[in-house]
Amino acid sequence: MKNSNRLRQLLIAGQPAIGAFVMIPSPDIVEMVGYAGFDFVLLDVEHGRFNTETLEHLIRAADSVDLPSVVRLPNNPSLILHTLESGCLGVQVSMVGSREDASSVVQTSRYYPEGMRGAAFFTRAGNYGTRGVEKSIEFANKEILVAIQIEGIKGVQNLPEILKVKGIDIVFIGPMDLSQSLGLPGQTNHPKVQETIEMVASQIIGAGRIPGIFAADSNAARKCIAQGFKYITIGTGAIFKSLQELVKQSRNE
Repeated sequence: MKNSNRLRQLLIAGQPAIGAFVMIPSPDIVEMVGYAGFDFVLLDVEHGRFNTETLEHLIRAADSVDLPSVVRLPNNPSLILHTLESGCLGVQVSMVGSREDASSVVQTSRYYPEGMRGAAFFTRAGNYGTRGVEKSIEFANKEILVAIQIEGIKGVQNLPEILKVKGIDIVFIGPMDLSQSLGLPGQTNHPKVQETIEMVASQIIGAGRIPGIFAADSNAARKCIAQGFKYITIGTGAIFKSLQELVKQSRNE
């Protein structure tokens, strides 16, 4: 197991980090993401077809290629705890809409004195007991990233209070769900959606937190970086697009 988090170090240095959004339960894809040069992988438990055992295999695959793994999941304390015990280097919790939601994430994700994460140090996250209690707590509270997602109008309205919660590293904007919340489902480039994203990003940066966002492709990722986003995920729908383009080129279409 790692003794540091390369993704965290990159973000602390103020450098943008590009991650691959993986929804397919394939260790091979995770390894390819690492060899391709991504800064991290975001494993999507919320929408992907993962169970606890499968997720651990994916995290292990990421570790094998020195690829920091972050797991996206709902705000469910039991699920967050199980996920952390699998040895990931970050959790990204969806649909945070209030200060209470954000506080719950921190309390579940961090050990005392920063939170009240359930204490068990013989799991994979604790190197099966070989890291020791003190070092396990120190590592978890220092190196594991805690991200929350603002993707609904409630979260936008309560953002000033949410940003007061200590222990949150990254605040991630979900454009697709945000567009739906604004009554414009799927219209992520609509002026109203873009204005809301810019407003939210400004508040995140002003609060000294790391702003994150989903980008549909490399062009969108470059735009996000120019806007000041530091934690950017790109969907692996790119795999399908690459296959589709390969067929078209082969047929000279």
